[in-house]
Amino acid sequence: LTPLSLQGSQPIQITRDVDGTTVAYVGMPGSSAGQVALFCPLLHSEVERDVQDLARKVAAMNFPDMVHGGQQAKAKAKEAIVVCLDCSQSMAGDSGFHMLQAEDLGVQQILQRRVNGFDERPPSPDTPEAVE
Repeated sequence: LTPLSLQGSQPIQITRDVDGTTVAYVGMPGSSAGQVALFCPLLHSEVERDVQDLARKVAAMNFPDMVHGGQQAKAKAKEAIVVCLDCSQSMAGDSGFHMLQAEDLGVQQILQRRVNGFDERPPSPDTPEAVE
């Protein structure tokens, strides 16, 4: 929703903050009239903004989703982007796979062959039929 539409709507609505980031309108704070409370997911915090100042700054950025001066047509979502961030450190331990050491004879041989210009990959056919 555009910032000016927020005061007449029910929380929770998606809108833009003064820097253009996507935020959630969570209501009107009791502190003063003309203010809206926005939750900024990137900052994990709630901020209060003057709705007129917010509307002016967002309008100056010319976002296509903030045009038509009011309510956007509500439609059922056909797609969604879900981002999951695992902060549990459950994968922080040892994987059980040992790292190849440069001292391993096989690794040394492969590295030496590469230094000498040997390509480990199988040859690709260069016949006219394969090139086409």
